[in-house]
Amino acid sequence: MAKNNSSNMIRKKPSKSLSLSETDRFKAAGRAGQGRLARCAEFAGVMLEDRLALIEHLNEERDKVINQFLDSVEQLLELVLKRRKAFFEHVSSLHEERVAAASMQIKQCKKVQTQTIGLLKKMEKTKLTTEDRHDVIEQANRKSFVYEEILRREFAQCFGLDYKFKPDRLLENILDNLKSLGSVGVVARPSTLPAFLSESCEVDLSKTPLKGICYVDGKSSNDNKYCCFTGACFISGGRFILADWNNCCLKMFTSMGKLINRLDLKNHPWDVVASRDLDRVVLTVPGVPRVFIARYDAVCMELESSFDVESEVWGVTTLGNKLAISCNPWTKTPPMVKVFTFAGAPLSHFRYDRFGSPLFRFPEYLTTDSTQQTLYVSDAKSDAVVALSVANGEVLFTYTNKALVSPAGVAVDNQGHMYVCGRGSSSVHQVSKEGELIRILLGHKIVQCPRAICFEPGGSSMIVTGVGSEGEDCNTFIYTKLA
Repeated sequence: MAKNNSSNMIRKKPSKSLSLSETDRFKAAGRAGQGRLARCAEFAGVMLEDRLALIEHLNEERDKVINQFLDSVEQLLELVLKRRKAFFEHVSSLHEERVAAASMQIKQCKKVQTQTIGLLKKMEKTKLTTEDRHDVIEQANRKSFVYEEILRREFAQCFGLDYKFKPDRLLENILDNLKSLGSVGVVARPSTLPAFLSESCEVDLSKTPLKGICYVDGKSSNDNKYCCFTGACFISGGRFILADWNNCCLKMFTSMGKLINRLDLKNHPWDVVASRDLDRVVLTVPGVPRVFIARYDAVCMELESSFDVESEVWGVTTLGNKLAISCNPWTKTPPMVKVFTFAGAPLSHFRYDRFGSPLFRFPEYLTTDSTQQTLYVSDAKSDAVVALSVANGEVLFTYTNKALVSPAGVAVDNQGHMYVCGRGSSSVHQVSKEGELIRILLGHKIVQCPRAICFEPGGSSMIVTGVGSEGEDCNTFIYTKLA
């Protein structure tokens, strides 16, 4: 007898009936989701091909720069060999001249010695008549004055001589400052990839006006003082985090400027930067000689780790898998920028230029470009921003302008333009890759004492803090976009 399987079947819970319009909306949403997923899959494949092609291209570029280096070394060796030949010829000529002069003195001395000995022998001969002896004595007396003068003259030239090598001044300078025979920089060029999730082409941010300026109030009910936002960075999803010095905390905001998270600290934070990990930020606390790493998610932020830097720390930025930190700006000894691993191991530092002069007087804020090859350091006391090569510390340019006073926060967009806050000049400057002023993006009518600035990675959104000069105005920051 066949079993009735109806009792073994899982009975589905009746679903709520949907109206036709709701069903259509669900279907449309499903189609839209499928379309987005298909587009992401397609674009991921395009990016994959592009990155594989990049690796092949970089292999070729590596071989090219090595050959260029070898060509330069070969030219250098060829020049050195020429200069060596000229040096040997110079030494030989000088040596021959000195030997010839000494040989002439030897010849003169031998001549005097031979003649004087001859006269002495004549005077010692007893067979000479009285008249002949008289003539010999008279001749000896007459010539002795001549010999004395010859010997006196030669004696005056009888110096002891040494050969001393004196390097060319330019060679000395090269030997003193030559740290390497060259370096390789990474030069970014525009991507050849098609636009992703957008049909518009990339616009030139140096010619694009600001699209709306939103003044956002960053004060929360938990604040005991007026806000003082000294650091800012974008994180994933268009969100951003601000360091509030006065209220000893980090504040997280949505892309719409709504405060959603807060991390209270024991000391005053100064700067904050997004880590290489998508869910972490790095922050500095000048009152403590340590660098802190905080972890965050959608609902909370918490300190995860820290490491000692044995210095008072201020500005911080990432250099790929490393951290650059401005240290000891208040000390009498020249301040510096130190480089660490994320685990806290010291790697290098920037303090002096190749001539031995201090690079900075008051390094306060740091940033880098998308290639991580250039480090930008604002120097408040020098009214300048110094651009350094990360590879060798060479000064690429120093940006100064009479309209820039006490520079503070610095940021770089995805096209390599630099933005710097002039705290004393109440302005934000946009600067080219070569260190030339493009325009004053924000003036004193919009910002007062701007302090921190950050640019959305790969986007055009920008945050500027320190909009007001004092009091409640400090609670406000600017959220704007170049478009």
